[in-house]
Amino acid sequence: MSAMSVLVFLIGALLGLVLGAAVCVRYLRQELTARIGPTMDLLQLQLHN
Repeated sequence: MSAMSVLVFLIGALLGLVLGAAVCVRYLRQELTARIGPTMDLLQLQLHN
């Protein structure tokens, strides 16, 4: 394998890691807000009463 093919492989691997992490973070943020939302609504109702 030449140095150029190793470099292309490393760039592809890094790009895959970055995109995978971005998708993972997006999914986790979505799940956390979906889980926290009803709890915040309940707390707000308790404060108003």
